[in-house]
Amino acid sequence: MLVTLLIMGMIGAMLLSGIVAGRRVWENTDTGSVAAEQVAGAQALVRQRIEHVFPVTNFENLPPTSEFDGESSTVTFIAPPRDAQAPSALRNYKIWLSPQGDLVLSSVSTVAADPTKGDENLVLLSGVQALDFAYFGPNPSGVPGWQLQWVKQQKVPELVRLHVAFEPGDRRIWPDLLVKPRVTIDSQCVFNPATGNCRGRR
Repeated sequence: MLVTLLIMGMIGAMLLSGIVAGRRVWENTDTGSVAAEQVAGAQALVRQRIEHVFPVTNFENLPPTSEFDGESSTVTFIAPPRDAQAPSALRNYKIWLSPQGDLVLSSVSTVAADPTKGDENLVLLSGVQALDFAYFGPNPSGVPGWQLQWVKQQKVPELVRLHVAFEPGDRRIWPDLLVKPRVTIDSQCVFNPATGNCRGRR
């Protein structure tokens, strides 16, 4: 009887160990799935905004330039509002990295009383260590290639590449995001904030 009880105890311990191990695997898998969904969601939102860059020309500069300014760590542009905000005026968007390590999508309406103060700040991801943009298009010599800055250009870049690095030990993976804006700059478009269209057009 003692031997039987000992064997049953050993079997019970093995079963319990297997259940605990299986539970840990399940929890790790579930955590990994949530992290992957967060990264995929952030990439989808960034892609949608950059793809729908609105062709606005800044005629205050000579020659006129596009309202798309990209640096190595931030990018600003004008695009239609997200579906959750529609219908409404176009918005000024900014993608940047906060000092706290948050990947942020900020925006403000183009008809806001203070266009410099964002009325929406969406934290797409936390725990981000580095954010790097690159822009593909012709350089000042006319030779196409990747550049770390796209400022006061007559056209929007042909491609935008976004690289995100996470903090050490973070198992999340951000595949480099390549986005192609769907429009090119319309040099005849004088933006009308009241209608959200080019002046004199419907």
